[in-house]
Amino acid sequence: MSRKHKKYHYIYKTTHIASGRFYIGMHSTDNLEDGYMGSGKRIRNIINKYGKESCSFEILEHFSDRKSLASGEKEIVNGELLKNPLCINLTTGGHGSWFSTIGTVVVKDESGCIFRVNKNDDRYTSGTLKSICKGTVSVRNKNGKFLRVDINDIRYASGEFVHARKGLVVVKDVDGNITSISKNDPRYLSGELVHHLKGHANFKDIDGNITSISKNDIRYLSGDFVGATKGFIHSNESKKHMSFLKLGDKNPQYGTIWITNLETGISKKIHKDDYIPKGWFKGRKIKEII
Repeated sequence: MSRKHKKYHYIYKTTHIASGRFYIGMHSTDNLEDGYMGSGKRIRNIINKYGKESCSFEILEHFSDRKSLASGEKEIVNGELLKNPLCINLTTGGHGSWFSTIGTVVVKDESGCIFRVNKNDDRYTSGTLKSICKGTVSVRNKNGKFLRVDINDIRYASGEFVHARKGLVVVKDVDGNITSISKNDPRYLSGELVHHLKGHANFKDIDGNITSISKNDIRYLSGDFVGATKGFIHSNESKKHMSFLKLGDKNPQYGTIWITNLETGISKKIHKDDYIPKGWFKGRKIKEII
C-alpha cells in the first residue's frame, strides 16, 4: 500500500537525550506503535550507535493526508531550522525519505559529512557547505577508466589524464535516442549516427519565447513558430558590437565558446580549445517552452 493510503500521517521529533540533537520528519502508517523513529542519515547513525533507548520520540502534529503532511513538514523544517546547531536534518522538509535530485547538489560540511541539498539552501549559497566537485575535474586514464581528480593534479596537467569528454560527441540515432560516443566511432563517421542537434534550429513563438526544435516540427512548418531572428532589427549598439567582432584576435571574446550545463541550464564561456566538462554541452542556454 502506498504511503498516501495509510491511516495516520504525522510529523515527529526524535531527540538524542544526551546531546539534545534532534531530527524532525514525517511518517505515514497504519500503526501508531510501529516503532518508527526516523530514516534520516544522521538520526539512523545515532540510533545504530547508541540504541533506540538513547532517544526520545514525540508526535508534533497529525495531518489528514500525505499531501498536507508534506506541506506541514516543509513549513517546519525550513532554512532557519537547519541553522540550529542541534538540528541534524540535512535538507529542508516536504520531500519525505527521498527527493528528486533536480536542482540539488552533493556537498560536504566541515566535518567531512557528505550529503545532498537544494541549490537554494542558505548553507550552500553562503559558502558554508561546498560542492564535493569544487576544484575537481572528471578525467579518464589511458585505460579508459573514469576518475575525478583535483584540477591541479599533475597527471591531468601533464596530459597523462585527459578530460572525460575529450574526443567524445553527443549523437542520436534514427529513432532519436541520444548517447555519447567517440568522434572516431564508425557509426558517427559513416553518418549512421548524427550530432544530436543536427536538423535543429532556434525558433520563437508569438510571445517571443525562444526554443530549439527540429526543422520538421509541425509548429514550425505550420507557421506557429518562426525563425528566432525573424523581424529583428539590430540596434546601433548591436551594430557596433558586430563591427567589433571583426577585430579578430583583438576582440576579448576571440577564441571562446558558450557551453551550457544540462542540469542547471547555466551558461558560461570557455576557450574553444578547453575541454567541455561532463554534463555540459556546446551552445548557449535556450529557454524551454512548456
